This record gives sequence, structure tokens and C-alpha cells, in this order.
Amino acid sequence: MIEDNEPNLANTFLAALANPERGIHLYKKGRYTEGNRRLLQRTMIDAQRFVLDKKLVEHCAYSSLDTPRNLVKMAQRAIPPFETMFIEWNEYHRVDILREAYKEKYPDKLINEENKAPLKVGYLIQRLNGHFMFTAVAEFIDDKTGKTGVWPNGTSFYFSNDIEIDYEWTLSPELDNDLDKPDPRELSVIQKQAMRHLIFPFYYDENASDYSNELDWFSKRVLVAQSPNLNTTDEMWRTGWNRDWMVQKTKHELTAIEGDLRFLIVALGFLNYDHIILEDTKPTKNVKHTRFGGRVPENEYRTVLIDLPKRCQTLRRGILTGTGSPKKEHWRRGHWRATQWDKLGNVTKHTWIAPMKCGNPELGRIEHDYVLRGKKS
Repeated sequence: MIEDNEPNLANTFLAALANPERGIHLYKKGRYTEGNRRLLQRTMIDAQRFVLDKKLVEHCAYSSLDTPRNLVKMAQRAIPPFETMFIEWNEYHRVDILREAYKEKYPDKLINEENKAPLKVGYLIQRLNGHFMFTAVAEFIDDKTGKTGVWPNGTSFYFSNDIEIDYEWTLSPELDNDLDKPDPRELSVIQKQAMRHLIFPFYYDENASDYSNELDWFSKRVLVAQSPNLNTTDEMWRTGWNRDWMVQKTKHELTAIEGDLRFLIVALGFLNYDHIILEDTKPTKNVKHTRFGGRVPENEYRTVLIDLPKRCQTLRRGILTGTGSPKKEHWRRGHWRATQWDKLGNVTKHTWIAPMKCGNPELGRIEHDYVLRGKKS
């Protein structure tokens, strides 16, 4: 379990990167890993940081079990709001909630009762080569030593909210992934295998017959990639990887993040919701500020909250898909919409959205009368 006085994962990760031999799980010291360590440090310092409130984690967990058809609608709206960001949550709590949700949805299926989840999980999200790349970071307690460690996953993945990730894109000279000039047919097989892990094999198998088109939609928009690796020796960097070893390594690392794509889609969808609450949070004095023999940074982050009733599947779906409950025909007034932000999260550009007619006329019509009132003294 996570104590209230524990630092958030983003700051813990920075502390581990400052002393990787004590803080990074299976760290291999060398020239190449040192370059990757510095790259991760710079990226984490630049990233906008978000921590999901426990209640929001519960809403995300339940919504992530929606049908693939609704998940596609959610995915099209779940665009990361920053070019570089880090989003984290209490993973132990998430797994507990998911177990409850699975039992409710699939009461006749055997659900593993043991929770072996890490303490916290976060994702470093970066826009690279025209698509967003997602890299998992986990904080856990080592079973053998009882000490806390941080493990940045050696396998990342790209996910596109709109256009397909096609064969031509994989040949980009800037792209660093585990494919060696793949055959187009091989690419589609690799994408499907990765997608099955990322949305969770059980979820995939339960929905494969009824939602094959929607699952195919996801397959064409994911691609496995190598993250800045901290667990590889200089010798392996020089001699290269054995393909069979790389396949097994990738499979193991994808298994560690099974189902996370569905959860991330929902979390980012809520993050883009107009009425989400973002609280700027600074670590308090009672938070432990030492880890791995050094000082944990006290950087601020944003806590993400939402005020929704616990049982509200229809409401959650409406928020995440942009549909809501069916509405009568009505005029939506013109309004200004924030469309661009700086690195500090300040709005730098507004776009005017023209008035439009919305809703279903078969359900009736709504006529609005607007009354403007000044604030009373």
C-alpha cells in the first residue's frame, strides 16, 4: 500500500535518475545508458505533470471496460494536451478497482485475487515523429531486498488518435523501433500482437467476434518502439541484439503494461473534459524528501479530480465520447475555445467556434432566451 507521505512518482523517478545505481531497477552503468539517463532527466524536467485522484482512477477503471466501439470514440478525443507530459496514478488501487469491475462485468470468469501490482505507474508521453510515444515507469518494492525501486520500461509504444501508422512511416530514418525494415505484411502482424497486449488479452478475446472492425482500428494505430534503455550493457550496444532475445524481451515488457492503453485513453479523455478540476499541488512538509541516498525534488504537479457519482456509466460515456445523452434540436451559441497553451499551461490562443444547430429534431426542439444580468453589488 502507498502511504500518504510518499512523494509522487515523477519526483521519485527524477531522484532515481540522479542516483541510478541505487534507484533504477537492473541499471547497467555505461556510456550508452548514461546518455539515455541524461535524456530522460531533461525530458522529465520539461514534462507537464499530472497525478490522477483516487476517485478519478475508479471512474477510469470502470470506463475502460466499455465496448471497443465506444472505446474507439473515446480514443479519437483522447489527445494528450501537451507535447511532453507525465501522468501517474496509484497502480495498486487501480488493480483493486479493476478486479471489482471485471467481477461485475464477467461474473462467471475466474479473476485472480492476488494483487501483485507496482505501487505507482506513470507514463511519459512525448510527441515524436508526428505521433505520441508512451513510455511506462513503475515504482515497486523488490521482493528480495524490500527496497523501493523505479523501472522505466524498455519497450514503449506509439499510438495515433486519428491516422493509421503505416509502412512508409516505419521507414523514417529518425524512427527508432524494434523492426528492421519490416515487410508490410509483417508490420500488420506485429501491430496486431502489440495491440492485443496493450488493450489486454482477456478484453481482446472477449470482444474479438463482435467488434473485429473496432479492434482492427486499434491495430492500425499502434507500433512498438524502443525507449531510452537503462538496462543494457555497452557490449550489447556495440554488438547488437539477437533477434530472438529482442522478441522475448519485448514480449515480457509488453506483458508488464497489458491493458494500459485502454486506461490511458479514458484518463486522457477525462483530462480534456472542460469541467475537470486541476489543482496545482506542491509536496507538503510531511512528505519524505529523501530517496536512493539523495534529495527528492519538490516539483509541483497537477492533481486531476472530477466530481461524478460512483455509478454513472452513461454520464461517463457521454463525457468521454462527446455524445452525452440524446438531446432535442437546439442552437449552440458561438463561443471562444482555448486551442493552444504554453509550457506552463497558460492559454496563448483562442479560436472562435461559430454557432451551430445540434441535436435530433425528431426528439423536439429547444428555444433559448438569453437574459444578461450584471453582478449585484
